[in-house]
Amino acid sequence: IGNPPYSVSSNNKGEWISGLLDDYKKNMNERNIQPLSDDYIKFIRLAQHYVERNGEGIVAYISNNSFIDGLIHRQMRSELMRAFDKIYILDLHGNSRKKETAPDGSKDENVFDIMQGVSINIFVKKAAKGKTNCQINHFDLYGEREHKYQFLQDNTLQTVQWQQLNPQAPQFFFVPKDFSLQKDYYNGFKVEELMKVNVSGIKTQRDDASIFMTDRECQNMKSDFLNLSCNELKHKYGFVDVRDWQVQSAKDDLIKNPIIANKLSFRPFDVRYMLYTGKTKGIQGYPRLDKMCHMLKKDNVSLLVPRQCEGEWHYVFVSEMICDINYTGTAGKFGAGLVFPLYLYPEDGTFDTKRRANLDEAIWQRINTAIGREATPEQIFDYIYGVLHSPRYRAKYKEFLKVDFPRIPYPASASEFERYGAFGTRLRELHLMHNLPAPQVTFPESGTLAVEKAEYRQGRVYINATQYFDGVPESAWNFYIGGYQPAQKWLKDRRTRTLTFEDVRHYQQIIYVLQETERIMREIDEVEG
Repeated sequence: IGNPPYSVSSNNKGEWISGLLDDYKKNMNERNIQPLSDDYIKFIRLAQHYVERNGEGIVAYISNNSFIDGLIHRQMRSELMRAFDKIYILDLHGNSRKKETAPDGSKDENVFDIMQGVSINIFVKKAAKGKTNCQINHFDLYGEREHKYQFLQDNTLQTVQWQQLNPQAPQFFFVPKDFSLQKDYYNGFKVEELMKVNVSGIKTQRDDASIFMTDRECQNMKSDFLNLSCNELKHKYGFVDVRDWQVQSAKDDLIKNPIIANKLSFRPFDVRYMLYTGKTKGIQGYPRLDKMCHMLKKDNVSLLVPRQCEGEWHYVFVSEMICDINYTGTAGKFGAGLVFPLYLYPEDGTFDTKRRANLDEAIWQRINTAIGREATPEQIFDYIYGVLHSPRYRAKYKEFLKVDFPRIPYPASASEFERYGAFGTRLRELHLMHNLPAPQVTFPESGTLAVEKAEYRQGRVYINATQYFDGVPESAWNFYIGGYQPAQKWLKDRRTRTLTFEDVRHYQQIIYVLQETERIMREIDEVEG
């Protein structure tokens, strides 16, 4: 019984416990299973070991709740179901990183002064009398902290209104899921299977050392790295050496290697300047040049979708350049998207100069058969982009979209393929800000546009006490792309700065694009209906 420590970067690396953890990592075809070495998971595995050795027992922990529905925790859940006869999960929620709220939209608070959501987990193993299927019981407890305390004080294991679950392979979720449409959904193709070359966005380890709002700030930082000592850089900028980013390594990188890219897609509609050499653990921790090299070429485009996310699904976007790891959401399980380039380019300096489509031949051919002709890579890309923006599709498959890469239905006919493709083309061009109408830019004759806040009041977005953008629909102000509301985030990221003429023009275009996106998404479902 207890509250084990939570530490994803665990220092407890003993050979014995690491060996036990292998049971939770079997048959895991994952890029990153580091979270399975978290201390709290080691304590669960330790308790399971003692109970199994004893032949019966009870484990009662309040812990990090990421294991109850995390994608990489599926083998752990399977092992727990094998080892125990009954499992009770009282999910206390309270994850401030996910900005959790109660189902009615009211406030949800953590029972501790931490950001990570928690759950009370009770695992029961009876003396062996012939193993039966493990019974999984679940209860959600939302609300303010005092409400949760009172509920826990007033109830016992017997009085909680448990919901009995029937976890299914391959995920074995310890939370309620409606997978009644699973067969229908799995008839489609997974984006990751179609576009097999993909990569996480770049991870700088220190954004403030290599990513900037303006090219001048970028060049000033480069100059300082070239001309100041490591101690002077640390003093001036507060830089601290960490495992994957060190001042000396960053300095050496900029001295020895050229800048091969100076812009990136940082967030939706937010292109920034950067110092990018492509060298790992240099000025950037993980520039991921081996895959991002394809986005250094002209005439390429990438799809950005996450493997899993929380809440309502709106985690899809598009880019023509290198992307940040947090482009569509924060890293981890909260919507950080992978970059799926449409075209792959040969390595520089080779005789091969022909690009090739990053499309699986078998899936491509099946699409061609369905529509009765050969589809171009761009047409397939836009078909996918159109489908992923269908509100009906998102609502119908919401449970599946939360836990793995999207699956796209094969087109039922050529007309369906062309219809979704046409919507996808319009949305792609909008989101890349191609061919937009010129905004009606108004600019003060005197004074400056200093951003002190980003506040919406009756169709106006105020950036300070007196200056505002007028005629902004509330729907555009609140519109989500990924884990962000671009109309709000773009301004909030520029607090304390002064907007230029181009900034004002760009923000007005963001509002236009968000309005049009919402309109087109409604139109998709109207045509479907």
